[in-house]
Amino acid sequence: MNYRKFFRAIFFITITASMAGMISCGKEAKTELYVAFFSGEVTLQRGESSAQVRVKDLVQEGDIFTVGEKSSLILHSTDGLVVRFEEETEAAFSLLKGAAEREVTLKKGKVLSSHFTLSRSF
Repeated sequence: MNYRKFFRAIFFITITASMAGMISCGKEAKTELYVAFFSGEVTLQRGESSAQVRVKDLVQEGDIFTVGEKSSLILHSTDGLVVRFEEETEAAFSLLKGAAEREVTLKKGKVLSSHFTLSRSF
């Protein structure tokens, strides 16, 4: 009889751990793109409104960035993407669907991009 209770407990723990693993693996980490640095005249047009960018502003689909003369803008994402807009650049984010799908429409100027991952050292 004690073995029966023991095996039931082990079975229950195994099922619970398996379900918890499936639930946590099923959630995709949210990837956000945000303003990390800017210098000079950089504006963000969102819909009908336009304003000077601020550090930590989150980027949304449809946002248009205009970088003026002697200015620059650097965007970071939570998954390691770095996007740099050089001076005299106008670009729009037409698609932002996580890490796999991002699209920038360059109207004029230069955009540089790189991706990095940080490694843990012990």
